[in-house]
Amino acid sequence: DVVRKAAAAADRVEGCEGKDVELPAWLLRGDTEHMQDDEDDDEEEEDTEVDVSIDSAPECIYFPKCLVLLSHYPFHDTFRAVIKHLYMLSLGESPLPIERFIANFVSEVPLPPQGKIEVRYHLTGNRSLTISRPPENRLPMARFGYRPLFSVLSTGNIMVVIGILLQEGRVALCSKSYALLTPVAEALISFLFPFVYQGIYIPVTPYSMALDLLDAPVPFMVGLNSKYLRLVAPSHRPPGVVFVDLDEDIVHLGVDEEAPQSGGDVYGRPTPPLPDKDASKLKSRLNECGGMAYLPPKCGIQGRITYGHGEHMPNSSRQGYSRETEWKGGKSQTAAFDRLDWAFLDDEDYRDGVRSFVTDAGTISDSAGTGRSPRSKGWNMKGMKNISPDKKGRTENGSASPNHAVYPASHLLEAGDETADGFSAKGIREAFLRFFVSLMLRYEKFVDTHNIEFRHNDFIDDFEDDERTFASTLVKSQMFERFIEERIANPNQCEVRIFDESIVAKKNRSKKMTLVKGGKRETPFLADESGQIKETFTPPPPSNWGLDGDRSYHYVSFPSLQSSLFGKIRPPKQWEQVSKQRRQVSSIALGKQQQILSKVLMKTASQPTLSSETKNIDWAIHILASAKQNDSGEEESSKDIQRAKNLLSSSKQKQFLLIIKIVKIQSVYRMHLARKVLHRLREEMAVSAEIREAVLEPKADFLAGAIICQRFFRGFKARKLAGTRAAAAWRIQHWSRGILMRGTYLQLVSSTIMVQSLARGRRVRFFYKLTLNTLAGIQAQAR
Repeated sequence: DVVRKAAAAADRVEGCEGKDVELPAWLLRGDTEHMQDDEDDDEEEEDTEVDVSIDSAPECIYFPKCLVLLSHYPFHDTFRAVIKHLYMLSLGESPLPIERFIANFVSEVPLPPQGKIEVRYHLTGNRSLTISRPPENRLPMARFGYRPLFSVLSTGNIMVVIGILLQEGRVALCSKSYALLTPVAEALISFLFPFVYQGIYIPVTPYSMALDLLDAPVPFMVGLNSKYLRLVAPSHRPPGVVFVDLDEDIVHLGVDEEAPQSGGDVYGRPTPPLPDKDASKLKSRLNECGGMAYLPPKCGIQGRITYGHGEHMPNSSRQGYSRETEWKGGKSQTAAFDRLDWAFLDDEDYRDGVRSFVTDAGTISDSAGTGRSPRSKGWNMKGMKNISPDKKGRTENGSASPNHAVYPASHLLEAGDETADGFSAKGIREAFLRFFVSLMLRYEKFVDTHNIEFRHNDFIDDFEDDERTFASTLVKSQMFERFIEERIANPNQCEVRIFDESIVAKKNRSKKMTLVKGGKRETPFLADESGQIKETFTPPPPSNWGLDGDRSYHYVSFPSLQSSLFGKIRPPKQWEQVSKQRRQVSSIALGKQQQILSKVLMKTASQPTLSSETKNIDWAIHILASAKQNDSGEEESSKDIQRAKNLLSSSKQKQFLLIIKIVKIQSVYRMHLARKVLHRLREEMAVSAEIREAVLEPKADFLAGAIICQRFFRGFKARKLAGTRAAAAWRIQHWSRGILMRGTYLQLVSSTIMVQSLARGRRVRFFYKLTLNTLAGIQAQAR
């Protein structure tokens, strides 16, 4: 809308000389009061326009330009300072092109490991940034301010929002300042440790996208402009969505979807029933560490809550920690919030430009204040007022006084979290950690690592009667399930060990627990001090290699970057610990990653060559192994899997039929040998009988009976011997068949194992090459 108004205004200015035209307020020159909203009329602050004549129109119109810095790591404070510094470089004169400063920070400043080493990056000769990450045995990194959250919401309302997130409710953060949404959302997410938020998370949502997203039936936390609260009545808002008005410190709980609706009655959502004792301790600690930062709204009441269709929730209907009170302090949020979206609070801070540059040739500075800036060249910077150099904290020679640095600390998004007024971000995080430690104090005894399960019902029964409702909702959440999965699958994970040893430390502080358990238990992981930062590394400054030493670079606005001016990139220093950075990923996100990886593997496997049956079987084994990681039901994948199964089934059937045929052939051959031996024995016996009969024929008849008896006896003996031999032959055949079958089975098993090992070897080599290529790509992009 702003761009369309500016374009329309530009067309009217060019083509309507001498006529009255309408211009947006942000295009006017002069006093900055035109850029502020009317605080007394909230309904018109988004649509205000000022009627001016063509005589007061600006000579040129400025359109918005955005500077964006992308990174995997949330160094919010560092990135904000670097982007502001780059913007200041674009407004004056510099001994190096702005491309060298960008290349130096993006490609030559290394990522420090977790603990042990910090990186000291020098923006100017007297301005440096410290880039560090906490050790593995400390809470995860949070390089953003907690002061914005505690400035706009009371401690009671912060705890209400945390309770809604633990119940996997749908939360929408609303503010007229987009700059406020991200630090507030990041702070709320960080308080959930040891849990990891598993819902949709969009800190800054376009207004057109938010209208559809609010109807999503899944947990989410989004940030949107507060004009939604003014344009949409409470009765027309999506039920079940909790709207948090950051501008007025109001939590709109809305309608409880799970409550029964009858007779047209509306049941408002209650405040989350956090355990009373733990919640009171948490609120007391939050007031002590962050309550002094609170800036009350105009009404002077902190902790306002509505429910149903916008009805005010009385204290009698709330939990004890969420009671509203009247603020008696003298501070106001008006002065701090008027310019919250501004990068610079004082025009003079960036109009004077950068006076000190750190390069390979040394530090180039203009300590006498004679350095050229946009105004020293006589440029007319539109929309800026002429401010005397002896004002706003500057000395007579134009240099910055100690209390007024180039980057003022009075901005709400840049104010330090550890300050003299007692505000302590460390104390706030430790307070929430102690809250969850008390909440999950005895969860370990309900973790059954043998059966790989968690006894949910026993865990709920371990709570007090009035706390079981909240506990039953918590154990059903995806955050809790994810935490239990990590606890069972990898109990040595850093985050899990931090939480478990924090529980042990709390039990050690209890005399009753130590007496019952037989003394204090050690916490070696938390007590380990080897990861503390003891070394500082200073990366090389921007390079002036290949540049003319006498040349300077002048900018009036941010330029179009030229690849030829980036120069040669110097490889940054790398530490081994950098590659071990763990990023917590939800089960849903992990499943999607596995789907993407399996698709890549299946595409890499491609179609087999049908002329080689061995390659076909190898391809089929690879496809089925990859399919175990892929639960998607895509048509193409299912066809490949079915084809692979059919191919393996056909191969198994062919092998089985071949083995049966071989066994039958061996059996027939063995029977043939046995029958041949039996026939030869019968022939020999028949010949012997004939010979004996011919020899004994002349003998006396008295011997005939004996001979006949002998013949019958020998026949009987021969038949008995033949039966014995036949039984032995049958046993030999049975034993031989068993040996052959076992040998064949072992051969088949060894062949199958060999095929599987070849397939696994191929998959390992493929994953190894894929990992090498990915790492090479990442290193190439980093370089």
